[in-house]
Amino acid sequence: MCDCYSEKGIPWENVSSFNSDNCLVMKGNRGGVISKLRSVQPKIVDLGCVCHLANPAVGAALKKSLFDIDDLLCDIYNHLSTAYVSKKALF
Repeated sequence: MCDCYSEKGIPWENVSSFNSDNCLVMKGNRGGVISKLRSVQPKIVDLGCVCHLANPAVGAALKKSLFDIDDLLCDIYNHLSTAYVSKKALF
C-alpha cells in the first residue's frame, strides 16, 4: 500500500479510514494491517466490516417487514434473469 500511494502521489494525511474483514491478520493490534497503517497515519479510523455491521440490522428489519421475503427474492431473481443487459454496460 505504501508503494502504491507513493506512486500515485497520495499523502498519508489524505488517508482517513480503513475497511476490511474482521480477521486477526487485518485487525490485530500488534501485527495486523491496521496497526501497520497506524504507524504511518495515527489518525486513521478502523471502520470494521460493513457487511458484518449491516447483517444484524437487515435481519431485524426483515423480521418486522410486512411482506414475504421469499416472494421478494423470487421476484428480484425473475426480473434480473430476464432483464436485457447491454454489453457496453458490462465493460
